[in-house]
Amino acid sequence: MSFGPGFGPGFGPGFARTDAEPGDTTPDQFTFTDQSGVSLSTLVVSNSITPAAFNAAAAISITGGEYELDGSGVWVSAPGTIEPGQSVRVRHTSSGANSTNTDTVLTIDSISDTFRSTTLAAQGPITSAGGRKRDGRRRGFIGRWMNRG
Repeated sequence: MSFGPGFGPGFGPGFARTDAEPGDTTPDQFTFTDQSGVSLSTLVVSNSITPAAFNAAAAISITGGEYELDGSGVWVSAPGTIEPGQSVRVRHTSSGANSTNTDTVLTIDSISDTFRSTTLAAQGPITSAGGRKRDGRRRGFIGRWMNRG
């Protein structure tokens, strides 16, 4: 511990703290942008965030997906650590059902956010006046007979 002229314990010239205190590992609240209308059973990647307001390595963990640090291309699901200034993204596979949410929760120290993707809504068959379904297949005999006009 150093004492500069006129400064109290732990403060040197310029008011810089010189004694060792435990680092702050708790970031400010962070937020991922949810996505809707995503395709079924596809890999969905979140926006990148850089957690702020912590100054020491912090524990990072995830449920329901994987995370990547600093755009490294290495995706992990095991707990690890994140350093101040590092960015993070998460990903998961969307549901195989229409209009269904998939959630991934990332936790840094004690702060968490949920990244949610929602699959697109189901669309029923639409027929045209020409007797063809939306996918190009012809309507059956009854459909054509009913339209005999």
